[in-house]
Amino acid sequence: MYECPNCNGNLKFDISSEQLFCAHCESRLDPYSVQKEPDTLDEDCFEVNVFRCPQCGGEMISGDTDVTSFCSYCGSANILTGRIGKERRPRFIIPFQKTKEDCKKAYARKLGKAFFVPKELLCLMTSGTGRSLLPHS
Repeated sequence: MYECPNCNGNLKFDISSEQLFCAHCESRLDPYSVQKEPDTLDEDCFEVNVFRCPQCGGEMISGDTDVTSFCSYCGSANILTGRIGKERRPRFIIPFQKTKEDCKKAYARKLGKAFFVPKELLCLMTSGTGRSLLPHS
């Protein structure tokens, strides 16, 4: 779009007068006198994101906001999993400081003080069978 130098409105070409016409300020301009800056920069290099197709190994070029893409070589639809979410690595790992036996004793003390404890919980603690949610040493 060409902008009017007087009011920055849109200039349209009027066929009958063979001039550019501004509907806002009603000015008429010679089309050869109006200079326009280019809309895009012509460069040899541009930044793209390149992913590898898991089906055929071809390169898939995607934009900055694409999460899915079609491979132009094999036509398969692919989800760009690197774009969906990123997880941070933990800075450090905290090891268990209590053994399984220490946890069982603390759990038994809590159950001993509680009223209305289900029988299933008491049986699991005394028999030692079933799944355990306590840490293993």
